[in-house]
Amino acid sequence: MKKLKLFFLLAGLLSMWQVRAQIAPPVSYQNVPFGNQTITSQTITVTDKWYRWITDAGIINIDVKFTKQGNVNQLSRAELYTVSSGSLNLVYTDYISNSTFLGKIDSVLDVYTGPLNLNDEIYFRLVNASSTCTSCTVANPIVNIIFQKTMIGCTPDAPCDMVKNGGFESTAPLGSCGYRVIDGSDCWVAYENTTDVYRRGCTTILPPSWSFNLGTNTAGSNPILNSRTGAPPNNTIIGQFGLIDNTSNPYVARYSESIQSQLTTSMVPGRNYQLSFWVYNHRSTGTTTGPWGTQTNPMSRPCWVSFAYNAGFATAPPPSPTSSFPTGLTRFPDFLVTSINTWTQFTYTFTFAGSPSNVLLFGPNIALNESSGYMNLVNNKLFY
Repeated sequence: MKKLKLFFLLAGLLSMWQVRAQIAPPVSYQNVPFGNQTITSQTITVTDKWYRWITDAGIINIDVKFTKQGNVNQLSRAELYTVSSGSLNLVYTDYISNSTFLGKIDSVLDVYTGPLNLNDEIYFRLVNASSTCTSCTVANPIVNIIFQKTMIGCTPDAPCDMVKNGGFESTAPLGSCGYRVIDGSDCWVAYENTTDVYRRGCTTILPPSWSFNLGTNTAGSNPILNSRTGAPPNNTIIGQFGLIDNTSNPYVARYSESIQSQLTTSMVPGRNYQLSFWVYNHRSTGTTTGPWGTQTNPMSRPCWVSFAYNAGFATAPPPSPTSSFPTGLTRFPDFLVTSINTWTQFTYTFTFAGSPSNVLLFGPNIALNESSGYMNLVNNKLFY
């Protein structure tokens, strides 16, 4: 993410699922051919537009990237439906964070579901709202849509570990770096907003001139972000913002970033587990030398990180000035990171007492934090 005061960098874990009210299939829709597809220059007029897709087996992701927003209608959310007994079940929704983000930070909508069977039928809906964009030059939003199978070849980092790619170190077919790249290809998907990925040797440069080359240039931050060992094979970390106030940034208050992933198997009541991870609380040493050129945690305050779990891919609630991760989720005890600009390991051993759950989520808990910040997190593991 760009231009936020607090950085939370994390590496590894998440996943969740919700089934909602049933509705009848739409009368009018656009068919999407079987297999991975990219449909460009889609204009979303009036209130909504529907798509129907026959899928491959596995977990699927539909990714919406903005070309333009409209000055009459603006895109507000994306909805994904599965089919049961002739009716549609809403299983995932993603919302635009705030109208000020359009074309800037959160100019991507992502929905997920699965695992599905070969030739399962899904419906996808893009929904408009009345536009608040005074600078837009077209009446209706124009988008590109990617329909794809994702989370291919995802495995844990160690025996008895339930978290897939918890260290974000897997390579082919993985290896993206930058922001807006958490789309399942690294075995993780977004819960709220867009998480940053830094890799050693990354050549991605994003506007205005941000690099994601771990240990060399990490979005202009001082100190430069690095892995916990500072050398291979620890070559990847992720970064997450938690924003409490918007006094110096044109974003909504109480903004946060979090991700989720499916575990190899469900946590079951009565079984013992151990959650382990490394975290780094970034404090910039100059006036504006945090990642993205903004000061991070200027008062060196401790920051809270939360892990939550669910029975399937979780849909984040609509944007709210008082709601953010992990509101509404069942979570583990929260972790307070008191160290500044150093990697710290946390280990939590517990007997699981919740309902069977196969998705793990994590991110900064801004409801508990005293100031905005940015954190790193890597080597997430859940042992049984």
